Amino acid sequence: MPNKKKYSKKLYIYLVLIFTLITSLSLSVKKGNDNLLSRIGLELLAPPNKMISSIKNSSVNFMGSVIPKNDKDKKIEDLEIEVEKLRTQLIKNTVTESELKQLSDLKQSLNFIEEDYEKNYVTASIVGKNDGNYYTSFTISAGKNQNVQKDGIVLTGKGLVGRIYEVSDNYSKAISILDSKSSVSFQVLREERYTGIASQNVTMDYEYKDFEGYIKGYLFDINYKVLPGDIIITSGLGLYPKGIPIGSIDKIIEDKNNLLKYVKIKPYVNLKKIDKVMILNPRDFN
Repeated sequence: MPNKKKYSKKLYIYLVLIFTLITSLSLSVKKGNDNLLSRIGLELLAPPNKMISSIKNSSVNFMGSVIPKNDKDKKIEDLEIEVEKLRTQLIKNTVTESELKQLSDLKQSLNFIEEDYEKNYVTASIVGKNDGNYYTSFTISAGKNQNVQKDGIVLTGKGLVGRIYEVSDNYSKAISILDSKSSVSFQVLREERYTGIASQNVTMDYEYKDFEGYIKGYLFDINYKVLPGDIIITSGLGLYPKGIPIGSIDKIIEDKNNLLKYVKIKPYVNLKKIDKVMILNPRDFN
């Protein structure tokens, strides 16, 4: 990966140098350089460094001495084609490097999942989302033709994002764990018997502040001794397989009147920014 970055940097420098040469050649073969437009162009393109200016002039003089006058336009055209090729390669290298990093991160999700799922996943990009700061519903660039199924599980390398609720031929729609229609059975990592439900539909006698971007949840037993910072994972009940990281407990709220203990969960996935996801097909309960 470091070699690719070094190569991309050199490619960028080469692009700049060739572009400067093309500009110089273009200006040198234009007739009537004294017109207003040419003077403005020369002023804007004139480098602030005398050494660069000298190199540019030397390049023009050299090209003029070795290339017949009627061939200069053709040479400029050839150089412009070369610049376009180099620019395309530079963009491709940069994008490929980013894509590889994201795909590598996504594959970390397989460490959380039972082995049977490893042969059955699709990677895709996010191509649309709901209004607002957080991803509650979104569209991904894969569908039936890519083997995505309804109720497929959506992940990033950091953990659970949500599930697929609608599938078309080449795209799908999903909701995240922040959506009001989402519900996840969870357990506390350090104590498997501490279980509960995470859902934005959980209602409380009062709502506390700063809840945007967090998940509501409640425990099945008020006597569970959970603590802030406890890791929350999927329990394996229902749609989601066991062991997918959801987040950590940020706050605990006891409702002694109704014998309930609520938790405020901070998701591990940054639900303000998602680029690529992995989709696992739902489990077969038959």
